[in-house]
Amino acid sequence: MKTIEFERDFVFAMYGGDQDIIVEIFEEYLNSYDEMLQGVQDAFYNKNGLLEQLIHFHKSAFKFIGFSQLIKECDELEKTIESNNLALLDCKFNEFINCIKQTKPILEAEILLLRQNVNKATA
Repeated sequence: MKTIEFERDFVFAMYGGDQDIIVEIFEEYLNSYDEMLQGVQDAFYNKNGLLEQLIHFHKSAFKFIGFSQLIKECDELEKTIESNNLALLDCKFNEFINCIKQTKPILEAEILLLRQNVNKATA
């Protein structure tokens, strides 16, 4: 199983170190996480032609939350969908879902750390 890496330094640089904004962005992602995951899985299992559109739609969000590696995973999955190689698609899709599932606990832990830092700074 692939392990994704959270790019904390990149996120802090992108948002100018504003921890409140970072928490807000992460919470937005987490609030839509279940719906996003379910939508992608439904599109894959229903073979309704929406998978590539959904992957492309969600791809840019991964950079804004510090997971640019997921953009590469999206690109690979899009290419696999276009190739019509069903055996490879099944494998790549499962890898992609496993990577997506890693984002939630990482961001939840980051939110806790950021909130602790904010509380220490205001105390």
